[in-house]
Amino acid sequence: PKTCQDLCFSYGVVPVQVDSTDVVWREVARAWCTEQGIRRGTVVMTHGPSRAHPDASNFVEIFNLDEKRGETAASVADRSGSP
Repeated sequence: PKTCQDLCFSYGVVPVQVDSTDVVWREVARAWCTEQGIRRGTVVMTHGPSRAHPDASNFVEIFNLDEKRGETAASVADRSGSP
């Protein structure tokens, strides 16, 4: 909760706390974005140690909502004509 509170002061950041650890994080992020009406943009997911998993590693994943499962940023750029 403290991390979410701290992130509220960051421009363009919408912190979302997910209590479950048995999830596919990209799917959680995509579902949340869909529920919020967010169809395009970049998602940055991060998590780290918790009380339940104190030995967990810090984790950061960045992906574009325009990417389909298994697609890379380069293939999205090729499809859209971006350099």
